[in-house]
Amino acid sequence: MHRIPLNLDLTAIRGLEVIQIGVTQHEVIIKLHPASSITLEGGWLLRDAAGAVVDRSMEHGRRKELKLHRLIGLRLEIRSAPERLESFSIMHPGLNLFA
Repeated sequence: MHRIPLNLDLTAIRGLEVIQIGVTQHEVIIKLHPASSITLEGGWLLRDAAGAVVDRSMEHGRRKELKLHRLIGLRLEIRSAPERLESFSIMHPGLNLFA
């Protein structure tokens, strides 16, 4: 299973403005300004300020309702599932990384 290296130099994207966060079935996409993005693949949990799970990744067929969330004040956790390959990518003019 791929992991994000602890010594990864993120200087190229440090301080960029987060303009969008997209959450899909097994992916979290963070859009940065200017022209950069971070994509994390794997399971995820969305927790409220008290730590209670508000939503989680799951197969679309198991989802009983569509949920829209305002992420301010919530904590988004990326989780790897043993049966699924976790990967990530960083796209930026000064840094292109895939794992």
